[in-house]
Amino acid sequence: MTTVTRLNKHDLSANLVTSGAFETKKAALEAILAVTSEISEVMIAGNAVAIPDFGKFEAYTRQNGVIKPKFTPFSILKEAVAG
Repeated sequence: MTTVTRLNKHDLSANLVTSGAFETKKAALEAILAVTSEISEVMIAGNAVAIPDFGKFEAYTRQNGVIKPKFTPFSILKEAVAG
């Protein structure tokens, strides 16, 4: 059985610094917050966000009229996760 490790935004920002993508955790955290905020705003406006080689974020309406967020991974991400 595979152990699931969950990362929060602070863990993710630390990983981005370690990978060399950002010089500081603060800069990485600001980027994470900017991206997630923009994705949220686009979805709230009723539009979708597609990130090539990753997936698509969109809002959908359930049969009962409730609007929910949805993420659909693209095949390259599915294949990478599957190994």
